[in-house]
Amino acid sequence: MAYKVDVDEADVAVLNQNLIKSKALFESINQSLTKISKKSQAAHTTIKPVLGQVNKLTAAKKEVEGGLDLLSEVSQSASQINNFENALNNNIEVVGLMKYVNTLNQSQELYNRIKPKFKQFKGILYNFQSVIERSELKVQNYIDTVLNLETNKMMDKKHEVKVIFEYFNQQGKDQHIVNKYVEKRGNKAIQSMKLAEHKLQPTNIEGPYEKGTKGYNQFTDATDNVLKEEVLVLKQCSLPPELIAQISEYAIREYNQVMQSLATRLSTSLGASNDNYLILLEIIDNLLRVDYQLKHRYVVKSTSFSKIFDQFIAIGSSIFPNCIRSIESQFQHIIQFNDSTTFGATSNSMIQAKKMAEFKQPLLQLIQTRKPGDWISESPPLQYIAVFNSIIINTTFDDKSPEFLLSSYFADIIDCVMINIEIGLKKPHGEHAMKKSTQGFILLRNLFIAEQIINRSQDLFHMLGSNGQERINKLKNRFLKLFLEDWSYASYIIIERMTLIATQAGSGSVNPNTSIGTGGGQATNLSNKEREQVKELFKKFNDSFEEALTNYRALDFGDSNLKSFLGNEVKKMILNAYFKLYDKYGNSDFTKNRSKYVRWDKLQFERLLNEKL
Repeated sequence: MAYKVDVDEADVAVLNQNLIKSKALFESINQSLTKISKKSQAAHTTIKPVLGQVNKLTAAKKEVEGGLDLLSEVSQSASQINNFENALNNNIEVVGLMKYVNTLNQSQELYNRIKPKFKQFKGILYNFQSVIERSELKVQNYIDTVLNLETNKMMDKKHEVKVIFEYFNQQGKDQHIVNKYVEKRGNKAIQSMKLAEHKLQPTNIEGPYEKGTKGYNQFTDATDNVLKEEVLVLKQCSLPPELIAQISEYAIREYNQVMQSLATRLSTSLGASNDNYLILLEIIDNLLRVDYQLKHRYVVKSTSFSKIFDQFIAIGSSIFPNCIRSIESQFQHIIQFNDSTTFGATSNSMIQAKKMAEFKQPLLQLIQTRKPGDWISESPPLQYIAVFNSIIINTTFDDKSPEFLLSSYFADIIDCVMINIEIGLKKPHGEHAMKKSTQGFILLRNLFIAEQIINRSQDLFHMLGSNGQERINKLKNRFLKLFLEDWSYASYIIIERMTLIATQAGSGSVNPNTSIGTGGGQATNLSNKEREQVKELFKKFNDSFEEALTNYRALDFGDSNLKSFLGNEVKKMILNAYFKLYDKYGNSDFTKNRSKYVRWDKLQFERLLNEKL
């Protein structure tokens, strides 16, 4: 009988069998993997120490290779270091500053590069560092030497100066080298000025004064030369020109010390000598020069110098009243006024004025601190002011300008000299007072001496200007009146007597054929009274004329120009008066003995004056 199987059951059975087989297979594989795992674990345990050794050997190999590379680099660096050391141990002059500085820079770069790597090679690093430090010091000393050189020698090394600045600029030390340069050149300037000061002795104010001999001008020149040289160095070395402002402060500080010493001495002894006024003016003249140079040549503003300058202006403003008072004092010490005593005092006073006028710019600066005429208005009042002054009122000049004030000041000095002489001459000496004509002559001769000094001094002449000349003429006219008194009297006799004759004739009965008076033609048909009056007129005129001429001839003119001037003034006064007299009565019928009264005709009279005056 056939066995009948259900299909679904058959599939399940087959599936179960297969699962059983698969299970058995997986168990077998698992057992194999377990064995493999055990064997792998055993192998790992065996191989791990070996790998550690291999890794150690690999690391050691790398260290050895690194060490060999380091030794190779050390060897190469040592060779470079040796080359650098050889160069740096040489003299900078031999190597040249630029090459030396470049080598030093390269050495510093190499040192900075190898320092972290060559820690175990301390000997190499220490020695290299020492060489670099010594070389840096050598460069610093060399730079100091160059910056301390004289101007010409420094300009010969202008390329090295440029290298020096670049060397510090590369290190970011721009301000450091600027400060160093300023300090070195500033101290060099002080050194030069101290040498000049030692040689010139510019603080000396003792002894007789002569312009330009005290050392003030030369010391200012030395200061200016120092600054000019420093400007030239800056230009030649292509350095910033504005550095002169800082360098100049060193020179100015030294200059100020000398000036301060002078200011201290003059502030307490200014009036001790007239020379001190001139010394002060010369110093201020130098200060003005320095002030101008600082502002316009070097474009430098120095507060310390301005203070010194202002100090001298304050001291100097007293020159004007002090000087004119010292001049008046000279005349007040004259015991007896005459030619010899007055001429010397006038010359001294005018020479003092002339010397002062040589300092126009200082005077213009100082006079601005004064008001018009305040130098003669201080107490006690000047003696001459109460007698006369030549000041011109309602002048067209700018009476506030410094130039006009100076003109007025020097004109006041001339007033002071001349009017003090006039006061002295009027004082009685002995039994009789001095004749006015003699006073006038002495005054005019003194004024002529003053004018000669003025005309020989372009400074004083231009300083007085037209205002001063007008005032001199005013004095001259005043003194001419005194001098011409004798001649005025002779001329007065003619005018007065001729007028008297004409007046008397006009008051009585007049002969129609008579010509009388001071004008008109020749007098004729004179009455007996008129004849006597004319005789008396000629007699008095002749006497006064001859006396005046005798007095004139006795004068010691001392100068042909003065004599010519005064002679012309006499002629202007007497000639026309006599011509009128002669024209009226010279050929009239007032006498039979005409030569007794009429001693000269017009031509003879003029010739006489030309010969005798």
